[in-house]
Parts: sequence; structure tokens; C-alpha cells
Amino acid sequence: MKIIYMGTPDFAVTILEKLMDVGHDIKMVFTQPDRPKGRGKKLQAPPVAEFAKSHDLMLYQPESVKTSEVEELFLEAKPDVVIVAAYGKIIPDNLLVIPKYGFINVHASILPKYRGAAPIQWALRNGDTETGVSIMKLESGLDEGPIFNTATIKIDMNWNKKDLFEALAVLGATTLVKTLDKIDSLSPIPQNHQDATYAPMFGKKDGCIDFSMAAKDIVNLNRSLLPDDSIYTFINNKRLAFKRVSFFDNMKQGNSIPGTIVSIEKKSIGIATGEGVLFVSEVQPAGKKEMPVQSFLNGHPLKVGDIFSNES
Repeated sequence: MKIIYMGTPDFAVTILEKLMDVGHDIKMVFTQPDRPKGRGKKLQAPPVAEFAKSHDLMLYQPESVKTSEVEELFLEAKPDVVIVAAYGKIIPDNLLVIPKYGFINVHASILPKYRGAAPIQWALRNGDTETGVSIMKLESGLDEGPIFNTATIKIDMNWNKKDLFEALAVLGATTLVKTLDKIDSLSPIPQNHQDATYAPMFGKKDGCIDFSMAAKDIVNLNRSLLPDDSIYTFINNKRLAFKRVSFFDNMKQGNSIPGTIVSIEKKSIGIATGEGVLFVSEVQPAGKKEMPVQSFLNGHPLKVGDIFSNES
């Protein structure tokens, strides 16, 4: 099958690689432009761009696909289908009608749940025990198209964002290939729009801990951010990230206000929350590397009764 592929992160690389492995003809690849990253703000290519270059695939990285040049590329390629996986740009209507089978999107949730850009993060943040992928026909509207196929997966409670991304990428690749094999006999089923929920991208302040939340929910929020980010708080007007946390629902915390240190052990500190106690065993002070909490306490003595804040 002649395919134009559109995707950006590692999740999309796994799917693209699977399409190539089973023999589909990748006519061209579209991904996001290189962006400045890190402290040095050096330009860094998206994972899909790196993969496409290393496999000599025709690569395009336009700032916008709403141009006559992009439309001309699509018309010349005459793709059977366009596969979209976490591309990150809205596809205009004039492109949607070009391929024989339209645009097929690999979405990392069981639609209509978690429409939007961050379904994996929200599944973890909400403490879901199951999620999956939807193979859908792309139409106007945010993830509103009819569904060709779905597949589910159990979420290991020790998984973080990276773990779930990797598991769903493999599941999405396998489910997509099965769908393409039977595409002529499949009729996509419309979604129930009344059941739709949304999963917007997290903002910079989403990781700031609200200690009035239940300890379990704070742990789940951290899972949705790790490993490239984490929850954080402030103590003595300084930012402190919590890299490794756990919780205990039934530990007595008296009448302590949420955010109050209620225990200091050799390898962890316990903090009162809205429900249960949050245990922190690994932290990262601003501008420094991750460290065990006991190493942090050696240079920053804390005591039971000290209170963490959600602002500096």
C-alpha cells in the first residue's frame, strides 16, 4: 500500500518502523520542524525525522501543511492512505479527500475518551487501570472521526509516561497493520460524542503539588510526568522536585495541614496530604542532580512540622 506518513515523537517511530517491516511503501514522511532544546537551545530533530533520514525516506518538515506546495506533493504521490500518529498539526480539509482510504489516525486512547494531545498522560494522571489505542478515520474536528478498530491494554501501576508510551506504540503499530490488511472490508463506526472527554497538553504549572489532593493522586500525577519531568513544591522559598514518591492511605497524620512533614526516616520523608501520607525518597533541588532524600537532608535540615508550599 502506498503511504504518506505523518508523525513526530518516538511513539510515531515505532509505528512507522512496523509499516516498513511488513512491506508497505512509504512515499514520504512529514514531521515537525527541528526545534531548539536544552540549555544551549540547539536545534534538535524530532525522532521521526531522525528515523526517516537514517532510512533514506523522503522527508518534509513544514511549519504548516496548509499550503499549496504540500497539497501538490500529496496529489503527485497519489497515496492509498495517509497514516497519522501524534503528528501535532491540524490537517486541512483539502488534504483529507486526496487518499483513496483517507487519513487514518493512531490515537492513544479508547475514543471518545481522552480526545486531544495528551491521552497517555491523562490516563496515568487519573489513575486508570486500562487504556488502549483507536484506529480512526481522520475528519474535521478534534479526534471525532469514526473508528475502524480498537485494542486495549492493562496499565501496570508502576508504569510512568515513558513506559505507557512504549507499550501503546507497539499495540498501536500491531493494530494499525491488522486494520490496513482488512481495510476494504471494514466500515468505521461513528463515535458517541456525548461520551467524549478531553486530554489537553499539560501546562508548566501542572506539576506543582496541591497537597490537599489525596496522596494517591499526587503519585499518579508524578507518573504522568516522569521520566523527563516530575512534580515539584517549594520549601524555604526554593523549588524542590520530587522524583520518587509513594503513598500510604491509612497512616495517621493527626490534624496536620496538607503539606506538613509528619515523619522523617532514614530513606524518606512523610508529608500530610488531603488523604493519606505522601512518602518522598528521591528529590532534585533546582539546578542540581537527582539525589536520595537523605543526601538532600544532610545539606538542608528539615524537621517534623515544616510545611511545603505551592509557591516560592
